[in-house]
Amino acid sequence: MAPYGLVFHSGRWYLAAHDVRSAEVRTFRVDRVRSAEARPERAAVPEGVDAADHVARSLASVPWGWEIEVVFDTTLEEARRRIPRTIGDPEQAEGVCCFGRSPTTSTPRPAPSQHWGGR
Repeated sequence: MAPYGLVFHSGRWYLAAHDVRSAEVRTFRVDRVRSAEARPERAAVPEGVDAADHVARSLASVPWGWEIEVVFDTTLEEARRRIPRTIGDPEQAEGVCCFGRSPTTSTPRPAPSQHWGGR
């Protein structure tokens, strides 16, 4: 692997790195790494790769144990500012700002048919 950055989040250390086996940038939990070997060469971080952002988005893509749907009574910009990236990314759907996750997928779900708030 070619390490791009070490990130601390919620009491754990994560490594954003290029995985030579999968040819992708992946997130590795440092306490789960069984062995590592220091090498003299340094990995060149590609333009636009932000280790902290990669780890946050990677953590947000982990499937949850519960299905949730939330509709926000605010703008999409405000919701994105307030929701941590590690939780997910709210989106605009059917005229409302919403966020949804299911236990088997990390993709956002469509806007719910009912919501609470000032609408």
